[in-house]
Amino acid sequence: MVNGKVVRRPDFPIGVMDILSIPDMGAHYRVLPYNGSLAAHRIQDSELFRLLRVENKTIVKGLKLQLNLSGGVNMLLDLKDPQDAKNNVYGTLDSLKTDLRGKQILDHLKLDLGSYVLVISGKNSGSHGVLQEIVPAFKRRKSLVRIKASDGGIIETILDYVYVVGREEPIITFQGVE
Repeated sequence: MVNGKVVRRPDFPIGVMDILSIPDMGAHYRVLPYNGSLAAHRIQDSELFRLLRVENKTIVKGLKLQLNLSGGVNMLLDLKDPQDAKNNVYGTLDSLKTDLRGKQILDHLKLDLGSYVLVISGKNSGSHGVLQEIVPAFKRRKSLVRIKASDGGIIETILDYVYVVGREEPIITFQGVE
């Protein structure tokens, strides 16, 4: 099963933060970057949720907010007032903790200084730590970020390569991912 859905195709695509389940074994795995590639890391039942990053958001007909999330998931949220669109709490590059199917929001992890982040691309792929600084660039996604890594070092990468995985501490485990 991939993200709570039975998959029969052996070439079915999977990506970062997808959940692989083998019901006969009672085993669950989260796909995370590791050493420049992706690896499946075993998780407990308490971690059976998805973290989806807000890639884009749009106001659509009927005063609804469409969130385009990582993993090809889209959500429509009702806005009660046109002013809600400007005051929306969900920002691009924030992460949403959702159920396995990505249909119900359980928590909102804001991209902010002090957030715990995972680097999902580039030469530092798989590194994680606390977001220390964002140096603005002309395009927001190309902004330089500095992360205090879990081993105490400083990692520099671009904002587009960062995935929020917690507030001060990660809400997912990184067994073997350093």
